[in-house]
Amino acid sequence: DLTEALEDLTAGTELFFSYEGVLAEQSILYTGENDVEWIDLEFSSTTSTDETVLEADLAVFPNPFNDELTVKLTLDEPSATSLTLLDVRGRVITERQFDPNAGRQLTVTLPMGDLPAGLYLLRVETSSGHLLTQKVQKVSN
Repeated sequence: DLTEALEDLTAGTELFFSYEGVLAEQSILYTGENDVEWIDLEFSSTTSTDETVLEADLAVFPNPFNDELTVKLTLDEPSATSLTLLDVRGRVITERQFDPNAGRQLTVTLPMGDLPAGLYLLRVETSSGHLLTQKVQKVSN
């Protein structure tokens, strides 16, 4: 029973979910209340018949951040790319799209001054099959 499992948690514990070895794209920050709110979890898995392993490198800084968050992505080949920032409930806060003409390296600074303090998930997805996620934290000014 999920309610019994929550009794052993302390406020501030982050919960992760997986199904058949695939980690959900959202996590939940437990607030210390025993009310269970249902959320839709998204699971994704990338399969490829190509034997070539594609490489991608994601750097997000500073983390925690205050007014701006810089995202640096390096790909092994140019690819259409989407950057999505989600809150802990999985709601889209901001989304940016970049076409393949942006090249193999992409550096973007996102203004985040109006965003409330808290945990967020940055999701980077490319048309070449990369799916990268990074937890980021906004701190108060």
